[in-house]
Amino acid sequence: MILFLLLVVSGPIVFASRSTLNNQKIIPSDSPIWQHILLLAIEQGIAAPSSSGPWSVEELKREISHIDINTLSASGKLLYETTIERLNFESRHVPQHFSGNLTLRTNVEGYFHTNDVDFSSEKDWYWDNERRSHFLLLEADGWFSNNFYLYSNFGIKNNRFASDDPSNMMPVDTMIFQPKFSTNMLRKGTHDFDTPDRAFLAAGGSHYSFQFGRDLVTWGPGITGNLVIDDHVKYHDHIRFTLFSNNVKFTSLTMFMDPPGYTSRHRLPYIPEKPDDPTVRMFLAHRLEFVPLSWLRIELSENVMYQDTQFNAKYLNPLYIFHNLSNRGQFNAIADATVFASISPRFLLYASWTVDQVTAPGEGSDQPNTMAYQLGTVTVIPTKHGLLSLTSEFVYTDPYLYLRDKVDFIIMTRERDQLYGYVPHREFLGYRYGGDAIVATVALDWKGRNGLSLGGDIFYMAHGAISMDTPFIFGMMSLTHAPSTPTEHTCRLGLWSSYDIPMQAFFTEGRAWLRTDLIKVYRGNDDIAPDLQIIGGLSLAW
Repeated sequence: MILFLLLVVSGPIVFASRSTLNNQKIIPSDSPIWQHILLLAIEQGIAAPSSSGPWSVEELKREISHIDINTLSASGKLLYETTIERLNFESRHVPQHFSGNLTLRTNVEGYFHTNDVDFSSEKDWYWDNERRSHFLLLEADGWFSNNFYLYSNFGIKNNRFASDDPSNMMPVDTMIFQPKFSTNMLRKGTHDFDTPDRAFLAAGGSHYSFQFGRDLVTWGPGITGNLVIDDHVKYHDHIRFTLFSNNVKFTSLTMFMDPPGYTSRHRLPYIPEKPDDPTVRMFLAHRLEFVPLSWLRIELSENVMYQDTQFNAKYLNPLYIFHNLSNRGQFNAIADATVFASISPRFLLYASWTVDQVTAPGEGSDQPNTMAYQLGTVTVIPTKHGLLSLTSEFVYTDPYLYLRDKVDFIIMTRERDQLYGYVPHREFLGYRYGGDAIVATVALDWKGRNGLSLGGDIFYMAHGAISMDTPFIFGMMSLTHAPSTPTEHTCRLGLWSSYDIPMQAFFTEGRAWLRTDLIKVYRGNDDIAPDLQIIGGLSLAW
């Protein structure tokens, strides 16, 4: 709200003509800009760009500066030029004091599916709540000099939980996701009051970026998700500090979360029921990335979930060895290593290994090892009218990944229902499907020269019985390999298309899109009919 008022007050002010270039705008994790730079790097056969987002414009300009346009195909050159043009558009020539901008976006979306009996909740849809757009979104940007950037938004959107009856014991998501046809327009009792979902202060320079506030963070290249931090959730409240050069990047990250016991429906401060119930919960992380060879990128992270009855600032040390914090009543550590190898021009291999728990010699066998593995390839094929990319990915997660008896890697947001109060919603911080899963997918995507994109994917998942609600009891966890039984098998075939509408006199951005998914679930001897899901939308910005 402060930023919106600032833009209104500063509107009539006339600044001096001299200006400076500000590259500190933060590009969100789901922006296609990073994906375009990745495709260009793969076509050239050089190291992939950093996969830890979001990124400042300054950092992405440095990443694309490694591309040699002379090595690209005609379609690659066009993608390079449009990406450079977009990055220059996101830069801002700022007068000595301040420059601001307001953007209004409207999104009209429709959702249709055929099986409203077996596919009645959010988890049954590919196009879940976080993929669905605001009906209206007002965005405010502010630039101060060449080092500071502010952003906030105000959105009108349906909540995932909704109820039209305040006497309901607990609102559920079937009101939004069960109907055969629905839209993103508000209905009675469905308004999501949790806005803004993106708001922060950022500062930076030619080799650093700082961000404090609410945004989505993602670490990794996965198309089905990432293993330590993924952006499938609603938002992350955090402080992020990044240092970057041509071949090295360091990130220090602190995320702030509601304590796990804060599940009350009432609008009251959190009061623990027991003296040892935690009131502080944070995710402390740091990540080192480097390019030892022109075709190789390595990313390493060491991280810990921290909770306590009171805050202790000493754990915020960005260079601490988090695995030395061995009090399992306060901490739970997780680490990962990711490698990108451009084996040859137009072909990339990536692999991630995540360690949640490994038993050291002499520790006994009262808790199982919990790890996750991700392996993928990307092939770029230039065509006469665009770039074609073929991506394949395989993910394996151990049964008890992310689970613990005291400090786990499950995060909670308090979703507000306008009649009921607050509803706790839990998700994994890392891979969206959690542990006890085997996932495989192949995706084909074509980006045309004229703003048209087409694609399709085939997805398969075998998921065992272990979930975030499974108790973690020492000495009682014999499962060591996924998937456990009973196993649920999910098969999905998806097709999509989108068209970026050229800028017109009455709007600055436009996009129309359509997606179709055919989903079949096999659950033991249950006869579950498939579900055909069709989603389409039109987005305009002024």
